[in-house]
Amino acid sequence: MRIIKKLNNSVVIATDDEGRETVVMGKGIGCNYEMGSVLSQGDVERVFVLKDEKTSSDVIRLSRDIPDVYFDVSSRVIRCAKRTLKAELNEHIYVALTDHIYFAVQRHKQNVVVQNRLLWEVKKFYPEEFKIGKYALNVLLEELNIVFPEEEAGNIAFHLVNAQQSSDDNMALSTRITGVIKDILNIVSYQFGIALDHESLNYSRFVTHLQYFAQRLIENMEVERDEGFLYDQVRSTYVKEFECAGRIRKYIEKNFDRTISNSELIYLTIHIHRVVNRS
Repeated sequence: MRIIKKLNNSVVIATDDEGRETVVMGKGIGCNYEMGSVLSQGDVERVFVLKDEKTSSDVIRLSRDIPDVYFDVSSRVIRCAKRTLKAELNEHIYVALTDHIYFAVQRHKQNVVVQNRLLWEVKKFYPEEFKIGKYALNVLLEELNIVFPEEEAGNIAFHLVNAQQSSDDNMALSTRITGVIKDILNIVSYQFGIALDHESLNYSRFVTHLQYFAQRLIENMEVERDEGFLYDQVRSTYVKEFECAGRIRKYIEKNFDRTISNSELIYLTIHIHRVVNRS
């Protein structure tokens, strides 16, 4: 590939062997090569063919608006993710993660704190992605000398979770997840004879939990089982909510031929208690 335009120190436009224009990412390629030079394959991090207008145009836009250090940070995190997760990541993660990290830094500089209300779920159900998120915080400390709270590791992990699905897979998965969420919300509303407050924070938290729950269900992901004190405590403390969670378990068994764990039952019960008592 031969450079025809430099966008910043980490992003250039080049032509490949077939004469197609491409957007090329790689640490230092914009300053280590002269115009017209042929890029060494070892220095190329990622190539976006310009026929993919959405992703390539987003990379070009970001390269003009965001310092190249953010591309370097996100590239390091993505390389770690690929090694650790051993999964294909949607290439748009290069755009989404770079953009996210940049604005996270801007918020930090302005002392704007955005609480991650999904942190517990991310740590519990996506531990590998969360570890990569913590690695990203170390990279940010090393590159930018900024200390982020643990919540930011959860934000980054969430991007990695989303990136592990292709766009077609995402659409099919989202459709199935939406159906499960709708059915479960109807079960809760019918059980307690109430209309849930769609504007409440607890409703939002419940729906978010159900999104994770439905994805684990559809993808046959397991959560460690809890047969002990917490299960007994929740069952005796939230009797009506636990009964409702039991109906959801029966719905799952009937429609998916799966039995959810007691841990899942605990989480459902607690969220049901919050959403029906604080609506």
